[in-house]
Amino acid sequence: GIINTNMMSIGAMPGQLMHYGGVFNDMSRVNHSCSPNAVYRWDLELFAGELRALRAIAPGEEITITYLDTCLPYAARQQILREKYSFTCTC
Repeated sequence: GIINTNMMSIGAMPGQLMHYGGVFNDMSRVNHSCSPNAVYRWDLELFAGELRALRAIAPGEEITITYLDTCLPYAARQQILREKYSFTCTC
């Protein structure tokens, strides 16, 4: 269950067809928002994941990412979040 709900994609490795994922101490605990203030990305050169701010984040403000494609219709996002992550988004 931890891998299914906390894994972050790192994509394919050079010379590999398979896509990989990782569970990170801090980044895997970042909460979801349909209007996130940060984005996760994998840096293959550093072999590390990183969070990048999408806008200025105020001191004390929670850092959030989106768990799915925000272009999906509202109902589809709600269904995926309920089925995969067991919560109802209130964004």
